[in-house]
Amino acid sequence: MFTTLFSLATIIAFAQSKTVTGIVIDEMGEPVTGANVIVVGTTNGIITDMDGNFSLSNVAENARIKVSYIGYLPQEVSVAGKTHLQIQLVGRYAYG
Repeated sequence: MFTTLFSLATIIAFAQSKTVTGIVIDEMGEPVTGANVIVVGTTNGIITDMDGNFSLSNVAENARIKVSYIGYLPQEVSVAGKTHLQIQLVGRYAYG
């Protein structure tokens, strides 16, 4: 019985997670290389590639991701109902 319950719990856990992809850009629309992208409340994270792209697997459907990079204000975004994101970071010292 334990094995059956464990297997069922594993199947449910995988059914509720997804892969989220996206791109991180700056105010000028340029890709941000090396930005930190992490699922809030977990250790599941990655950095963006040379083109600002990222791909995170095993992300819960209702999760939030946090994107940060030196010199920019961090952004926190919900992934509910989304699998691809475009996140624009704003400079910490932007003048308007």
